[in-house]
Amino acid sequence: MLILFLAIASLFGASSKDTLHTPSPFHVTLEMSLLEMRGGSDSDSYAASLDAGYDLDAGKISLYGHFLRTKDNGIENNRNWLGGFRLERNLNLTETRGYYFHQMESDPYAGIIQRDSDEVGVQQRLVENGQNLWLVEAGIRYMKVNPLNTSNRFQTAARLHSFYQRKLTARLSAEVWAEYIPNFTDAGMDLANAEIGLGSSLSPQLFVKLGYLLQYQRQPFASLENTSSLTTLNLIASY
Repeated sequence: MLILFLAIASLFGASSKDTLHTPSPFHVTLEMSLLEMRGGSDSDSYAASLDAGYDLDAGKISLYGHFLRTKDNGIENNRNWLGGFRLERNLNLTETRGYYFHQMESDPYAGIIQRDSDEVGVQQRLVENGQNLWLVEAGIRYMKVNPLNTSNRFQTAARLHSFYQRKLTARLSAEVWAEYIPNFTDAGMDLANAEIGLGSSLSPQLFVKLGYLLQYQRQPFASLENTSSLTTLNLIASY
């Protein structure tokens, strides 16, 4: 599967050279990671994500999603997915955009059968130049949550998000993001997430990224730990 992904990436990379001088408003980013271990304990893990966007005269529309699954000795022990769409529109302020997104997600091993979210908010680019990018977002979110073995819950929350990326060298870059989601309906459902990543370019279209994700929920479902972490090494193709 990894070889097939590389072949597709190379094909798209070759075709993109023909339109180098006519940038397309359409852009796609694909990420994939595969892990297979055999020996005293057999372990399999794979994850994939997609972000496809189209630039408009006054904004942007995008689709995004990811899927992760892990198995240990042939028995599944983790599976989650997320998908959604997002609309952005420039406001009459410098570097400021309004946004709306709808997303669906599922993480049954964390006690969430499905969570549907609608959010509206504002994005502000604080720094944007050839070496640095720093943006922040603030929004209000409405959620329908279907927990494991419990009836649906309807909740309102806020979201505060910050993203920073720095180009270290011509081929190496670092990024960090963090967000806090205070729940106004149930304080036990407060969420916080953060990730730090280091990426290296293999070609104009191919990248390798090492990432560490930390997630926190004040009172998780299913008597689980309130923190979890995930370390990933992903191959990324961007067009």
